[in-house]
Amino acid sequence: MNKEINVRINIAYLEDYDMLCERSARNKDIEKHPFLIAKNIFMLSVSCGFLKKEEKDLKNTHDLFKGSVFDDIDEASLRSMFLKYNNMDPMKGFDDDNMIIKQSEKWANAGFKYLKDYVINDVDQENIYSLTDWVMNDNKWFED
Repeated sequence: MNKEINVRINIAYLEDYDMLCERSARNKDIEKHPFLIAKNIFMLSVSCGFLKKEEKDLKNTHDLFKGSVFDDIDEASLRSMFLKYNNMDPMKGFDDDNMIIKQSEKWANAGFKYLKDYVINDVDQENIYSLTDWVMNDNKWFED
């Protein structure tokens, strides 16, 4: 993956991303801040958008991080989703990092609304428990 590529999100989601990964040496509240880094929120949002077969173009963007943050597993995941999205045709941009990131950003933009609805907007319990309930109990992840 191109290390210099910018990964962007909708600027309207920036405050929520920050809140979900606000942990530091002094603030270790995993119940309110279940993610270590923004990349993990992005990857879950990408996966959700992909699995729900939803994408949404970005407007009013914010550069969240560089491609250098992705590890081999992240890159393989993004490429696999992109390949599946293109009906397993490797000729449709499989080697084009910009195309893969642009599509991933669209999935993340669509998928983040679910993360926000099920995790942040659940006032009955802390974020980590809402996140766990959502991932473990949402039986609609793989519906066609």
